[in-house]
Amino acid sequence: MSVETSHFKVANGDMSLIKTQSGRYILVDINISASADDKDEDVPDVGAQLRKALDRDSDGRLFIDAFLLTHPDMDHCSGLQNHCNRPVATAVIWP
Repeated sequence: MSVETSHFKVANGDMSLIKTQSGRYILVDINISASADDKDEDVPDVGAQLRKALDRDSDGRLFIDAFLLTHPDMDHCSGLQNHCNRPVATAVIWP
């Protein structure tokens, strides 16, 4: 089984993209700060990097199949609302 992972340089926090062998995308955490969207800031544009890594659906929209939030600190969920064009289903599973 082959899996591809991409890890994004987001300073504090985490952001990783997993592509499964079947072509499904799982985004683990997201940290796209407002400064990353500002072209005058010296911060990697991880939003553009994410868009480049993803495929498009039949309507031409970028998509992920699942989003995994490891915990609700802002450095793990910043930018989700501004960079996802569809509602994200939320499921919390406790051991």
